[in-house]
Amino acid sequence: MVVWRWSGYTTLLYLAGLQAIPRELYEAASVDGAGGWRQFTSITIPSLRPVIIFTVITSTIGGLQIFTEPLLVNPTPPLTCGAARQCQTLTLYLYEQAFGDFKFGYGAAIGVALFAMVVLVAAINFALSTRLKGARS
Repeated sequence: MVVWRWSGYTTLLYLAGLQAIPRELYEAASVDGAGGWRQFTSITIPSLRPVIIFTVITSTIGGLQIFTEPLLVNPTPPLTCGAARQCQTLTLYLYEQAFGDFKFGYGAAIGVALFAMVVLVAAINFALSTRLKGARS
């Protein structure tokens, strides 16, 4: 389920990134004698670097926030998502602690930790984006 949730979005981003690469770069590389692998590693990957960084970071944040899909697997209390908590995520654990076991303080602490993780990932995204802008200028 989760793969289908994110695959269309990321595919469109990569398609837009690939279409933004000028064909002249590939033509010039083939005239210079570069093969397919060399063109891929020297033109395609560096040109897609901002798209790659964005999709990795948004997918990481989305993975941290996933809630509905594991809840659909095991909707009955307790919300452990399997006998050995096979598919339990951080947000599902937060929900279980705060609203299943009524440990609101513990749930709030988990929420603050989740917020800190998302802010950390966003800060990494900002730093990488700023560094890429500086390299292009």
